Amino acid sequence: ETVTADVADAWRVTLSDAPAVDLWRSKGSALATTMNGDVLTVTGATLAEDEVTLATALLGEKVLPLSSMASAYLPDPEQTANELTQEAELMGIDTGTTDRLLVQEEAELLAVEGVLESISAAEGEEPPELTFHWREESRSLELSRVRAILLAPAAEEASDDDDEPEPIRGVVLASDGSRLVFTSVSVDDESVTFESPTFEEAFTLPREQVVAIEFASDRLVHLSDLAPDVATTEAQMIDPIEYRTDEALDGGLLTLDGVSYDKGLAFHSDTTLTWELAGDYEAFVAIVGIDDSVRPGGSATLELICDGETVATVTLTGRDDPQTFRCDLDGVQQFTIHVGFGPDGLEVSDHVDLAMARLIESE
Repeated sequence: ETVTADVADAWRVTLSDAPAVDLWRSKGSALATTMNGDVLTVTGATLAEDEVTLATALLGEKVLPLSSMASAYLPDPEQTANELTQEAELMGIDTGTTDRLLVQEEAELLAVEGVLESISAAEGEEPPELTFHWREESRSLELSRVRAILLAPAAEEASDDDDEPEPIRGVVLASDGSRLVFTSVSVDDESVTFESPTFEEAFTLPREQVVAIEFASDRLVHLSDLAPDVATTEAQMIDPIEYRTDEALDGGLLTLDGVSYDKGLAFHSDTTLTWELAGDYEAFVAIVGIDDSVRPGGSATLELICDGETVATVTLTGRDDPQTFRCDLDGVQQFTIHVGFGPDGLEVSDHVDLAMARLIESE
């Protein structure tokens, strides 16, 4: 039997029962990210004359312009990339107009801002080095001391309206945890072939190396990309924990039953968010549950409210499987999500994820 579905509704096609590796939470996993949103496992890298050569386990050795790269995380064996992103956020260097490094100095992480000039990690060269322009001087640093490289975004180039790039249509989720964006994709019994806008070429991977394919849609709007018009958070025994977008409350990827998601909302009880929708959407869809980081703990309630009327209520606990919610929004002006304390009346471990929370625009 052949089933046809709108991509906005289907969103994900799973090709394997095995969960993808969560690179952000895996200790010692080195990764690189691109401006398009790719996430790659890396085993080595060199930078010379504004070109980066990445050695990847999945795609082999690939050359990219430096302007296409966003970051690299090189945690020690007991660290995770997620912990490094949290450190960068605490230091206030997670965004900026200059390149930034996190450097290990004995037991401390130091933040350094400047311009990345080169990375030399050729085979047989000991130790690999990085050159960074800091305080009007080029300085060499052993790469083994660098934990993160956060690159300033390149200036946008003017483009011809007649030569617009192909829109990104989704992400291929590889078994090693890599996430590769695509502009087109096809699947047969043995392989997955997709066009990469980052590498400007097509790749074919064996099906056993692909966990899932996630689709984007012209009619799909991620709720995490829309700031709520009203947001309130209350607590009973602890300081209020604000909601987070596109990451779990602990800073890692939203993870439900071993599956990680890079888009969605994370709530802690008691939180209420409201959006003014002006009747522009036909449906809301999300995968909801207690984040794996706190399971089997957690007990919360989730309410979906349309124009002041509660249309769905569910109790979530860390012992339950995640579930998919779909809510009709036809003509709805005001949409509210409320996460309450749950039957136990407590906020302990109430880490509620709304993974891939999305609105589908009316046709």
